Amino acid sequence: MNTQTFSETMVREPIFSRQEQGVVYLFSRYWGKIDIFKNKRICNIHTHFPDFSVEDIHTEEEEGIEFEYGLSDFQFHLYGDLKKLKDDGIRLLYIVCWDENYDRGDMRRRIRKHFTGKVIFLCLSKYFSPCVERDSNSLRASWVFSVSKQIKETYSFAQIEKDTKKLKDQGAFVMREMREPKNGLYRTIGFNKGNFEFIECDHWKAIHFFTTSTPFHEDNIPSKLLVKPSGYQSFSGYFDIKYAFVIKKGGKPVKKYFTDYYFYPYEPGYKDSTCFVYSRFKEFSFEQGIELFRYLKSKYALDVRGSRVIENAEHIRGINGIVR
Repeated sequence: MNTQTFSETMVREPIFSRQEQGVVYLFSRYWGKIDIFKNKRICNIHTHFPDFSVEDIHTEEEEGIEFEYGLSDFQFHLYGDLKKLKDDGIRLLYIVCWDENYDRGDMRRRIRKHFTGKVIFLCLSKYFSPCVERDSNSLRASWVFSVSKQIKETYSFAQIEKDTKKLKDQGAFVMREMREPKNGLYRTIGFNKGNFEFIECDHWKAIHFFTTSTPFHEDNIPSKLLVKPSGYQSFSGYFDIKYAFVIKKGGKPVKKYFTDYYFYPYEPGYKDSTCFVYSRFKEFSFEQGIELFRYLKSKYALDVRGSRVIENAEHIRGINGIVR
C-alpha cells in the first residue's frame, strides 16, 4: 500500500454518519460526474417520496431518485410510497445510498411486489476515497471524490512500530502481551455509527492505530479485533493486532504520537484506554459480515453491550473459514 498523497486542489468533503443530508449534499455536488446521470437534469426537489425527480434529456421521461444513508432504510418506503410512482408515471427509480448494508437482490425482490418499473442502486461511497491528513493536533479524516476509489496509507506500519517501541523504552507505554497465534484469541467490539464524528472503515484502512475504553484484561489481548456497529446484525471487519499497550505517563512525546498517528488529540483520559497498533484493517463484504454475525450469534450474546472473548479453537477456525 502506497503512502497517501492528494492534490491540494482536490476538494475535501466532511465526514458524516447516519445522515441522509450528507448523501444529498455529496450527490448534489458531484452527480454530473457520475456516468449514469450525465444525460439527466434535475427537474423537481420534493419534501415527499421520491426526494428528487430527474428528466432524461433525450426521452424527456421523468425518473425518481430516493436518498438513504443505509440501503436498509429504504424498506420503510416499500408499501404506500412505491405505489405513488405508478400514479406519477415514473418507470425508473434510482436508490442512492452511502452504506450498502442490505442485500440488493433481496431489496429488489421486495420492491417488485409494489413497483414493476426499473430500479437502479447506486452506492455513493464507492465514488469517494478516504483522505487522512495531519492537522494541528491530530489526523483529520475527509472524503475526496474519485471515480475510482483509492485507499492509501497516511503513514507506514514500520513508522508507527518504531515510535511505539521508542516510547515503550522511554517508559511512556506499558506493553500487553498477546498469546501466540496457535493459542490465540479473538474479541468482538461494538461502535456507535450515530456519532457525527464517526470514522468509517475506509479511513481506518489508511492508518495503524486504534484505542478503546472497553476494559481489556492483560490476559485477553486479541490477535484479531472484530468490529460490529451497534444495532447492526453484521460485522464490518477486523483489526489485525500486532501490539497492545496502556499509557503509563503522558507528556509531549505521547501528545506528538497521537498527533502523528490518530484521529483524536491526546487527553489524560486515554490512560484508561487500551491502545492497539494494527498491521491492517480488513473490511468484510456484506455477505461475510452477515454470515459471521449469524455464526457467532448462535454461540455468544452479541446483542448484550460489551466485548466478547473468543478463545474456543473450533470457533476461531469457523471465523477464519468465513473471513479469509
